[in-house]
Amino acid sequence: MKEKEETVDALILEEDPSVVEWVKEALETRSYTVSTLSEKEEAWGFLRRKHCPLAIVGRSAGAESEIGLLKELVKASPMTSVILLSDLTEQEVHEKTEGYGILGHISRKDALKDLFLFVDQFEEIARIIPRPRKE
Repeated sequence: MKEKEETVDALILEEDPSVVEWVKEALETRSYTVSTLSEKEEAWGFLRRKHCPLAIVGRSAGAESEIGLLKELVKASPMTSVILLSDLTEQEVHEKTEGYGILGHISRKDALKDLFLFVDQFEEIARIIPRPRKE
């Protein structure tokens, strides 16, 4: 009998389908169960129903900015680890998110290496045993 592989829930909150696709595919190679939403209100309803240990937050319909969305998500779900997805500079992100305890920031362009850097950090903090990347 095959042992069931343990998965971790992750949420991608982003309105650009091409960005959602590469982030989703990347997380699924690491055995994450990924939920994707594009609207802020949908995300809040989702997080009220289900704890999600990891969220990738970008642009969303109904939100002023990625930073505003991030701040709302941290307040709504403080136990969720967050990676910000934006085109802001590292300095801008640091200045605008100081005190919110996010894992980090990745570019909206295909920043796979940076994504895995923060996912590795999340797994270490959460003591998740990473699964081998699927090729």
